[in-house]
Amino acid sequence: MKYDFETVRALTHAVYYKKREPKEAFQISMIFWGIMALFAIFALPEMLLAFLVVLGIFLNLFQYFLLPKMQYRLLAKLRETENEFIFGEESFRVISRSAAYQGEAEMRYELIVKVIENSRYFFIYQTNNQVYAVDKETITGGSAEDIRKRMEPGLGKKYMICKY
Repeated sequence: MKYDFETVRALTHAVYYKKREPKEAFQISMIFWGIMALFAIFALPEMLLAFLVVLGIFLNLFQYFLLPKMQYRLLAKLRETENEFIFGEESFRVISRSAAYQGEAEMRYELIVKVIENSRYFFIYQTNNQVYAVDKETITGGSAEDIRKRMEPGLGKKYMICKY
């Protein structure tokens, strides 16, 4: 599996929007900021409120559209890295291959920091800043349910399932 733009965008949205569906949360937020803008224009023509509304709209647009693109650009070295995941009973192994790097790592399930799962990916946190992305469409020799059953029991609240 390679880190393409869709994978990075899905990870960014999962981190920012948590269990909320990203497109719906973005639309609700934009409606809120639109109402706040109308309130700022008609009710209180104060500069501070107008500034906060503009800032809120900008941050919302930034999180939904720009941040995934920026993170994708920052991961330029990883784009050509292909990861293969092998899930065992007590651990999983990652075999990484690229023109510049080839390596293998094994991680026990109890050492996983957290997992975010959505309808297409498992985002497995090795540390708070290092994430493996497993595309469910590439799973062979088992199922996403098999992988979930191995990882979820030891993580409790650190295993988050997103409904989108």
